[in-house]
Amino acid sequence: MSVTQLKMQKNTGSTIISVVLLALLIWALSSGKKDVNPRKGSEETQVAAKETPAPGELEKTPIEKPPEEEKPEATNKPSGKKLPEEPIPEVNPPPIVPPVAKQAPEEKAEPPENTPPPAPAPEIVPAPKASVKGVVTDGEGKPIAGVLVRLRKAEKRAKKKKDQEKRELGSTETDGRGVFEFLEIDPAPSVELMAFHLDYVEFQGKPFELRSAEAIESFTIRLSRGGRINITVLGPDGSPHAGADLSIWRAVDDRKHPWEKIKTRKADSSGKSFFAGLHDNSYSLRAGGNGGTRHYTRLLQVTGSRNLEQVIQLEPEKTISGIVRNSRGEPVKGSLVKSFRSRLELGQEEKSSNRTNAGGEFSIGQLGDGVYLVTVQSKGYLRHSRMINAGEKVTLVLRQYGRISGQVVSRSSGRAITGSRAQLDPLGVQKGGQGLQPNAEGFFRSNNLLPGSYLLKVTAPGHTPASLDLEVKDGQNLELIIELEIPSP
Repeated sequence: MSVTQLKMQKNTGSTIISVVLLALLIWALSSGKKDVNPRKGSEETQVAAKETPAPGELEKTPIEKPPEEEKPEATNKPSGKKLPEEPIPEVNPPPIVPPVAKQAPEEKAEPPENTPPPAPAPEIVPAPKASVKGVVTDGEGKPIAGVLVRLRKAEKRAKKKKDQEKRELGSTETDGRGVFEFLEIDPAPSVELMAFHLDYVEFQGKPFELRSAEAIESFTIRLSRGGRINITVLGPDGSPHAGADLSIWRAVDDRKHPWEKIKTRKADSSGKSFFAGLHDNSYSLRAGGNGGTRHYTRLLQVTGSRNLEQVIQLEPEKTISGIVRNSRGEPVKGSLVKSFRSRLELGQEEKSSNRTNAGGEFSIGQLGDGVYLVTVQSKGYLRHSRMINAGEKVTLVLRQYGRISGQVVSRSSGRAITGSRAQLDPLGVQKGGQGLQPNAEGFFRSNNLLPGSYLLKVTAPGHTPASLDLEVKDGQNLELIIELEIPSP
């Protein structure tokens, strides 16, 4: 090869390299990326120059083009004019440029100083608990052990048990020194202390405020003995009646319920018991009702702190028994049979009840001498009542309700009459007629009719009214067809 040809080949290789480098520079400048700088471009130029093939390999290796995703947009394409060749500058290694964080086009960054800090979560601080401590003594200042002390909210009187439980803040018993203590109690604007003991009059203190974190240690509760009733219970044979049920009721200002139960006890093995701590008042002492004995009641008056001695001899219970049947003689199962007697002199009512078995049999016990009102009732039957002496065995007959049903039609066509009306009135001593409204097809019905005589009146627009005498028997179901005539012109 000649020297001239070698020079031309070198010049051609230099020209191609210059064109490639210039195209890369123009593409980098026209892409509009902020993170592209001349130093980085120079570094790429040096890398491209190092990877350029030898002049002998130019014909075999095509020039690499930038990837498609990196193509500049049409507005930034270089013009078709050929730019003058520029010498390749020598570039030193560029400094490392830190990456720039990019921001999504939809989001707008706010300066950190303008972003409000998150609100702190509210802190709930419970109110500090309170405590109450005291001692219970008798009238002479001696401590009383085993006293039930209750601390409750001082509100209006709660009649329901759930309401009473909501009012109570705590309960405890006094120890051998008569001391009671309530710890970790929620503060309340108004509370009160109550104390109970079988031998003393119940105590209810004045309301006071229980403040947060307050520790009260100066309470002294003094209980008075009050009245006392000593009781000896004897059975019908005169021997001690162990385990007899005893209760004491005091008179209250309530016309509907004049007596309020306050205490209950059982007689011991020797038939003895007592009630103490009673206010000045009228009381009803009740015993018996178990072990084949009837209920016993005695009225007493307690005054001051005096003791009353009471000997109670229980009477054997009497019963009213029998069977319940319907008018056909069939036993009526599940009928409720109740006995009732009011004893005004004792201020109480005697009640007892029982249900019939599959054979219609019943037995009502715990009755005393005398007459009782016995009432029996069962579904589908009329209620039946009668006066019966204790100790009798009877048969109670129940009558069933009667029913009528029917249809109002036209005699000429036999079709139902629209807009008809019916009136059913009892005859004789019975009272209380009832209007019957037939439906669109003329049907009507009346249930729970007492056996007896009735007058049925039927009217309809454009038809002559009609009336019919009916006799409804015990448990009978009458089915009727009422035909109305069209009056002649």
